[in-house]
Amino acid sequence: MVTTFAELLLDHGAAAFDQQLCLSELLGEHTWWFDMEAGTLEFNETLTFPVQILGSESDSSQTWLWSWANAESHIPEQLLQDALELAAFGDRAAIAELKQPQLSLSDEINGHALSMVASGLCKANAYYCAPYAGGALFVLLKQANYRWPIDDPIARIAFVFPQFISTFALSNHRQAFAYYLSFYNLEVSERENYVLGRFNGDRVITAKFDQNQRLIELTTQD
Repeated sequence: MVTTFAELLLDHGAAAFDQQLCLSELLGEHTWWFDMEAGTLEFNETLTFPVQILGSESDSSQTWLWSWANAESHIPEQLLQDALELAAFGDRAAIAELKQPQLSLSDEINGHALSMVASGLCKANAYYCAPYAGGALFVLLKQANYRWPIDDPIARIAFVFPQFISTFALSNHRQAFAYYLSFYNLEVSERENYVLGRFNGDRVITAKFDQNQRLIELTTQD
């Protein structure tokens, strides 16, 4: 049973990081426009995603404020549903980061980390950080039936996972890797210091970990 925010980030972080790379590749240099009344975020005047508002970072107070606690912004209730579900989950699982209205920003707790966990728990396409003077708004992109065009999950995992663990300080690479394999519906098996993911019966990605569960080798086999 997951009991800490750090464990949630291990479980959902790699897949969310992957989705952010997909979004970045899709958008490139871009403009954005948020329509709160419609509940949509438009990119480059051509691509529109329905959104759920998670919360915001304040540069001055160095805090995160969950959207459901931001009464001054008069956010429509229909855009708060995912944030409210996260708060309810946090209450049930005693995860303070998901249920406290306001949090102090740190390397471990910030809009990006919270949004990565939210992306996984709420099954979002990705999240988006929309900067504004004095802070940033974080939203989930929730386009039903939209799928990122990943044809080769083995190659994708081999490309993304080393980037993920070099970007974030994680306590357990092995746990993060195993959950990432499951995100792509790979057949997962473990033996001794190894975790294997099998795709279409024959293609395999193998990760070897040290005694501290840190990645020391990553190989693929066709």
